[in-house]
Amino acid sequence: MITKKPLHHRPTNFYFAIKRAIASAWKVVLSSDGYANYGTGNVLTSDNVGPNGFGNNNAWCVLSQTINNQQYEFCIQTDGYMGLRLKYSKLGFNSGMDNLGASPGATDQQVLVGGGTDIAPTYQQITGGILSFNVNRAFINVTTSTNKINFILKPVIPLVIPLRPQPVNKILT
Repeated sequence: MITKKPLHHRPTNFYFAIKRAIASAWKVVLSSDGYANYGTGNVLTSDNVGPNGFGNNNAWCVLSQTINNQQYEFCIQTDGYMGLRLKYSKLGFNSGMDNLGASPGATDQQVLVGGGTDIAPTYQQITGGILSFNVNRAFINVTTSTNKINFILKPVIPLVIPLRPQPVNKILT
């Protein structure tokens, strides 16, 4: 599923990329509206500003998917306008470190877009791109005012070839 609209139209397209990820078997395991609510599961119900909205400054969510017994997680955080901070982890984000003002951290986290710290994030202004989360993949192609980020998560999934009975050659006598 590919975002048809450019990502730089408010957090609306970030939010709808998250909704499409949920529809493609990704789960929101942690989230915060950056305003009044945070915790396990999905507290985000819209792209608006206010309670449960992804349009608030410092709103974030963690998308998680287990593929071939390996966990993959992305933390998507917005400044409420056109800024994005995006982190990636295989070990998982720690819910004991998050609150309304800070996104969760992970010991192996990689910041793909943005910078700063979990408690004092800095955002990169998005000028275009795609966030796409499918059943067994994630594709991130984001253009900022200073650079272009391409990140593809495409784990190797073992090929299972079903065994089929082989024809038996019969000799007629």
